[in-house]
Amino acid sequence: MAKFHYDLTGAEPIIRDCPVFDAATLVQGEFVSKSITTAIIPELITGYVGGAGEMSKGAGIMNETITTVSKADYGDHVSTAATTTTAAISSIANTPQVGNRYGKVIINPFAVYLTERDQSSSAYINAVECTASTTYTDTLEDEFDGGWFYVVPGVTGSVVANQGQLRYISASNGTTSVTLLTAMTTTTAEKIIKCLPWGHDLIGLDATALMTSDLTAHTAPTEIYLQNVESYVGGKNKPLESMRQQVHDGIKDTSLKFYNDIILKDHLYNGIVV
Repeated sequence: MAKFHYDLTGAEPIIRDCPVFDAATLVQGEFVSKSITTAIIPELITGYVGGAGEMSKGAGIMNETITTVSKADYGDHVSTAATTTTAAISSIANTPQVGNRYGKVIINPFAVYLTERDQSSSAYINAVECTASTTYTDTLEDEFDGGWFYVVPGVTGSVVANQGQLRYISASNGTTSVTLLTAMTTTTAEKIIKCLPWGHDLIGLDATALMTSDLTAHTAPTEIYLQNVESYVGGKNKPLESMRQQVHDGIKDTSLKFYNDIILKDHLYNGIVV
């Protein structure tokens, strides 16, 4: 899940009760944004859209988990009345037409959120054959200089010796190939994730809105409302470290996890679009 990391102005987390909606649940650490339907519904919903509008009018992240059977708090529309033995329930599925359900949200306009990079089967990318080469040829995102490729471990059928390779991208001047600083070996059985370069601003969320993800594609995402402030690597054998070429390029480690510091470019209270 995403976590408040710091604020660019030095502020502490600002937590507010906001009207929220979901058919089932909103989870602590989930990105939320204002509903951007044509009806302009006055509520926050999950940040995942899977398209260009993702995190437009973003608010921040949930600071609590709310479901359809959560206990009602002050001001919530009651969907199931209290009894002598049970508390009143206010469902996350309450709509503004009947009265909102409210949830606690971190809303700092300049908050930076530490967010894990998804490397599950929902996010990894099919590798191509690359035999001890610094040239990796595929249909790729342009202008990805300073980014990284990581060969995902534990994938059924992949070559064990190739798993866990971490490689720095030294040149990305087209959509057909990139140049790696250190040679990499992959077969078509391996899977890769992309780790974002500093300042990158084509960033999508995974379907849970808890992590960043390219959702199985090497090509550029269409999402434009998040920006990478810093990329990190960590894991059970490594403390969280800022990714640096001199330190991390060329290593092989199957325990690695990756993270991004993410800022919202189009914040609900400080947006770039009216």
